[in-house]
Amino acid sequence: MVNRAERRAQKKWKVEDFREQAIEAMGQTASIVLEVPGSDETFEVPHPLAMDDEMQARVEAFQRGDGLDREPVNDREGNPLLDASGEPVTAIKEPHQIKGKILEPLSVRSARVILGDEIHARFIAAGGRSNDVSLAWQYMVDQTKDRRESDPK
Repeated sequence: MVNRAERRAQKKWKVEDFREQAIEAMGQTASIVLEVPGSDETFEVPHPLAMDDEMQARVEAFQRGDGLDREPVNDREGNPLLDASGEPVTAIKEPHQIKGKILEPLSVRSARVILGDEIHARFIAAGGRSNDVSLAWQYMVDQTKDRRESDPK
């Protein structure tokens, strides 16, 4: 049971307002809205801490390299390296590829992951560039890193 004093100390927030205010209270940008000249549509790049669950899953899969072709890692004598469980160690093939087909540049794939396929296609059709999305994302990632480095708590 919550007593009266505890009830007064609690704050009731709409989730979207809370998310935005919490990020801004950390001295960071809650999102970046990109406007493409000549287009009436705007495109929002959310702060990494404000991703919805679907976007979080896409970003993590992208960062892990899910689905990318891999190749065995060998020691100096050409023998396959094994991990602690005895399985061969592999590394993502460079340049990145799937089933032997070389993929688009990293910034294009990254922007597609951040915005989602449909919104990314509309952004590009409106005249935006994948690097615009990557720059906005990286700006907010850097803000998060800067905060961690300046306040290690």
